[in-house]
Amino acid sequence: MTLAGVVLIIAAVVLLLSSVAMYVSRGRRMHGSWIYGSFFGSLTAIFLVEPIFYAVDAALGGVNYLALAQRAFLTATLLSMHIGIWRAMAPSQLKRPVIFACVIAAASYGGQVMLFILAAPSFSSSGMRQYESNPLVATYSLLMLAHLATVAFSAMRLSVRYRPRLKSLRRRRSLAFVALGSGFALAVALIHATITLTDLVGSPPDILGTLERTFTASAAIVFALAIGIPTFPRWLGSARKDFIARRELWNLCPVWAKLQPEIDQYVIWPYRGRLMEIMSRDPAMRRHRRGVEIRDCFESDATLEGRLSEAELATIRTMEVNTHA
Repeated sequence: MTLAGVVLIIAAVVLLLSSVAMYVSRGRRMHGSWIYGSFFGSLTAIFLVEPIFYAVDAALGGVNYLALAQRAFLTATLLSMHIGIWRAMAPSQLKRPVIFACVIAAASYGGQVMLFILAAPSFSSSGMRQYESNPLVATYSLLMLAHLATVAFSAMRLSVRYRPRLKSLRRRRSLAFVALGSGFALAVALIHATITLTDLVGSPPDILGTLERTFTASAAIVFALAIGIPTFPRWLGSARKDFIARRELWNLCPVWAKLQPEIDQYVIWPYRGRLMEIMSRDPAMRRHRRGVEIRDCFESDATLEGRLSEAELATIRTMEVNTHA
């Protein structure tokens, strides 16, 4: 496996982890297009690694079915990123750009699906060149490359316009990587277009293929870093808070169960058992609610505190301190 293949695998893993991290820690202001873009980008990157591509394609019958799926992943990546960029740049004028992006994606991929269906019966091996050398397929490939160049140029505009306005050093670094990755993506589009056009009349030089793989791997890892830089610290912080909340809720459940006959009148969320309590989607809120119920119980009957040990009272105090921290 080449160095470019190793870099693509690393980029795919980072993009996949970034999509999971964004999904887990996303706020109301984060649109799902970035999550989908990272997820489909990871699938696109992993199947650009030739040993993986040919191994999976052979398992599917060796007639380039995976090439069609790979193009679907690339189309979904470009469409998601295009929508996300336009939401950031022109949120008040979103409808027309989104329709434009969807039309380009549908035209580039829909045409290739039809061509693939017509050409698939003539395939006898998994050589991608046999499919790519079809003049009509090459034309649709150029349309997809135009979409790639459009998204890359839009991402570069976004980074150049908003980077000076950001106060967060982490986000400024992220947009710097976006600008760099956009440059690599534009280079990939230009080189692949040159290869496609040259392939129609002859054999493209080997150096073009090497440059394309190099720039593709560079663009993938740079975009992975651009998405991961603002995502992972926020996700790690959120995961740490959730872990502390689940641990304290686990320790609080026996205390709550001990006082359950007196607490029942204050309960809003039914108690579901210790394990199910810590599996809650919002453990911090559930921990806070159980603490409030215990405090309400103490205020109604001051003698109840005497039924608890010092360790149990310390658990309650620790929970209260961390809840208000």
